Amino acid sequence: MLILEKIIKAPNITLFDDSQYRKAALERTFINIKLNKSFQSLVDNVIREIISDVNVEIDYLVTFNEKDFSDVCSKRYIPILGN
Repeated sequence: MLILEKIIKAPNITLFDDSQYRKAALERTFINIKLNKSFQSLVDNVIREIISDVNVEIDYLVTFNEKDFSDVCSKRYIPILGN
């Protein structure tokens, strides 16, 4: 956690307000559960909503769960840096 804190507080890091994506992410989570699709957390769905927004500039995604985001990242040609 100390390393994460150091990264987040670095001067070249901008924290992103995700509030406008939360409602759609919650709906996506409920729909996926009802359709018996593979479960994705609400947090993952917020991230997916952000990635899907073409107005958000994303250079790359860092994740340990590459398979959870590969479809949405490939649509926007966003490279994934994984494990």
